[in-house]
Amino acid sequence: MKTTALVSSPVSASLKAFGIVATGLVALASIDTASAAVIVDQNSTFPTTAAVIAATYAQGSYPDALTTTLAQTFQVGTAFQLDAVYFKYKDASAGTALTLEIFTVADVKATTLIPIASVLPAVSFNLVNAVGGTSQILELDLTGTDQVLLAASTGTAGYAARLTKASGAVKLYRTTSNAYAGGDKYINGSISSDRDWTFAATAVIPEPASLALLGLGGLCLLGGRRRKA
Repeated sequence: MKTTALVSSPVSASLKAFGIVATGLVALASIDTASAAVIVDQNSTFPTTAAVIAATYAQGSYPDALTTTLAQTFQVGTAFQLDAVYFKYKDASAGTALTLEIFTVADVKATTLIPIASVLPAVSFNLVNAVGGTSQILELDLTGTDQVLLAASTGTAGYAARLTKASGAVKLYRTTSNAYAGGDKYINGSISSDRDWTFAATAVIPEPASLALLGLGGLCLLGGRRRKA
């Protein structure tokens, strides 16, 4: 079941438009300037391919209770615009109140999680439905200005996706070994036994209208060159 949770505080858009600039031609297309919201799907499907996968559905075999915060650090090979994040979970009470945030870190393997700069400020949402002892996939589908741009990582630097519990109860699945070289799992700000949360992040697929505008820009460039010739 999908529910929509409106964001209580504004967030900055890292990527609102793209353009082609050449010889007096500027073509701009808005990706999404709608008000920010997160669409919560409590019974989704874990992606088999994604921009980032810290651990697959099968690798996440052990559930840990979310007491205050949990986080997964990760690195980005090629920059992408964030579309959705996924977690494997169970034992959630109805109305559990959570927030999701993403920030940069200087070292994805640091002993203590230290935020550097906010990329996605805290987005609040609720788990409307109770979930029992059978594992489910939680999908947080970002919209509007929450579809932030994640730049490519360099060196030890990267990102952290952090969930904070305000009320209720939920358990998140983790690995029992180090499944992911690009980061680690954290509980309440401390690295936790070189393990990883079952976590994935997917990229936005450009809308047909945006692709068509890009194609139109290309045709205009081509026409301009032919006229000059």
